[in-house]
Amino acid sequence: MHFRHLLCSSSTEGPSSASMITSFEYKPLEDDCIRIVYLQPRRAKRRAEEIECTLAHVAFGDRPEYKALSYAWGDGTTKRTILLDGIKFEVGENLAAALVNIRGLESAGEQQQAIWIDAISINQSDLGERNRQVRLMPYIYARAQMVIVWLGIASTFKHHISSENNMYAMVTPKHPIISSATLSGQPLAQSLYEGKIMSLCKRDYWKRLWIIQEIGKARYGGLRIHYDFTFIEWNRFIEMIKSKKSLANSIPLKLDGQRQGRFEGGHTLSNLLRTNQVALCKDPRDKIYGFIGLAVDVHDRFPMDYSKSPFEVFTDTVFFLHGDESRSQHDILDMSRLLGRMVGGRVGLEPDGLARNFSAGDINLNSQVRSLRVPGCLVGRINEIGHLYCDVVANPEKSNDWISLIWRNISDSQLRSTVLEQSELFLEALRVFDEVSQRTIFAFDRMITWEEVRQYSIDTFESHLGANVGMAASEQLSLDSGRHGSRLFLLQPRPSEVTPSYMGLAPLGTQVGDFICHIAGIERAVIIRQSTSNNPASVAGRNRYTYQIIGCAGLARDTITARDVRGANLLPHELFAAGTFSPPTELERFNIYIDIRTAWEVSLFC
Repeated sequence: MHFRHLLCSSSTEGPSSASMITSFEYKPLEDDCIRIVYLQPRRAKRRAEEIECTLAHVAFGDRPEYKALSYAWGDGTTKRTILLDGIKFEVGENLAAALVNIRGLESAGEQQQAIWIDAISINQSDLGERNRQVRLMPYIYARAQMVIVWLGIASTFKHHISSENNMYAMVTPKHPIISSATLSGQPLAQSLYEGKIMSLCKRDYWKRLWIIQEIGKARYGGLRIHYDFTFIEWNRFIEMIKSKKSLANSIPLKLDGQRQGRFEGGHTLSNLLRTNQVALCKDPRDKIYGFIGLAVDVHDRFPMDYSKSPFEVFTDTVFFLHGDESRSQHDILDMSRLLGRMVGGRVGLEPDGLARNFSAGDINLNSQVRSLRVPGCLVGRINEIGHLYCDVVANPEKSNDWISLIWRNISDSQLRSTVLEQSELFLEALRVFDEVSQRTIFAFDRMITWEEVRQYSIDTFESHLGANVGMAASEQLSLDSGRHGSRLFLLQPRPSEVTPSYMGLAPLGTQVGDFICHIAGIERAVIIRQSTSNNPASVAGRNRYTYQIIGCAGLARDTITARDVRGANLLPHELFAAGTFSPPTELERFNIYIDIRTAWEVSLFC
């Protein structure tokens, strides 16, 4: 079976040529093979000459000698035509310019050049082949004799590629940007390269995500930068960048540092994702796949598949990170938020994943549902639930009720003063709590439960109840039926809390006695309910309990921090105490079990 690459001819000869369809047939590629592009030399007598290439299947195990091209695909709006095995084949303008550059500079253009080029070497319309070849890409770049970095054509030379005839006639100019003296390592006059190096560091190429792997995998001494009508060795380029303090934070220098430390811990998948989260690519799935070949902790265990939706890739990545026993899991929801934003965010993921893969039914995580264990930190227990926040703000009588509840339930005068001040600061900050902000406080639309023995953090917490001065018996204000919104609550903090929150906002359905837990990396807390398990069996004499995650709440900042930010223009998620802390101790830890949909909701609604 042959696969066809279909394109419209860009020729303008004759009135019907615009509608001509040229078909290039890809031959099926064996699993252990790659395709090498052989760029043919330029014939000296023909100045404006088309790019000619041939394509060959080569067994990867035969250790073929070739170069690999690293370049930006561009937006695809402008195409150029080359000849591939004698058939017209359409490529992006930037790739065509790269081929012209290489043909003119490599070996004086006297012999064919063997190059691996993803847009040509991979049949992009064959999903199975694409999956296999993308998995091979780190090895392809690692085994290449030379990785050619193509930075493109500067805007000052764009007229050279305004038409195909001009492009194919390009030759090395009399005054290249960086002279041959530079290529040989000789000193270059300051006036010649000051602005030039800076302009090269700002080329769009450096924003690409895939270059992190392509440059990172290149062998030592096997990396060269091509641009405009010339080239420079990578090491010399880096030396020139290092000579300018203003380029200390440039992307090329950062990439070189990653190359030098590619066998260290910084090249784990989670670190690569955090460090390079702003890198650009067209396909959101490549935000993950682009790092798989470079990550030292992945190997062949990651399921790369372009038939999967972005949400499925998000799911694969979260569970991969969760299954790594060598890393702490206290930041798993923070990583979930990062991953969700990288592969599409709330808008990009919800239509594609949630509706297609999940129902809104109840979930028992002791069944066959795949779950995440998230180490939370027990903050306290809800001791009292008050009026709707909107009523407290709008109705003086309801506001007085809230103050009265604080007075009735806190007997210690010093603690009462602290809580009253915290209440005033909290309500003042919540003046900007609009409809958008209210989305951060919500109850789940389904039951999410699991069973296990009573957690030590709850044992420890409840053993101290009554020893801490202050909170009296709890009560709950009645609520008119049919009302919606967030309710204020008072919290009994854990005794070890140094700067506690004593209150917060919770969704309807929250009850007195519910526990509040913080999870690292998200700006709200989660509400957990404990009840006696229907399963009477015990473990080592400890009774089993049913735990349910109710929803997400927002805790007030502690009094000292709230004073510091008073009057500041806070974003919705900054209104609450941030859930950033060191991994909880054994006496503070509260293990929370959630499914992937819940992880997505908790992390992306932040």
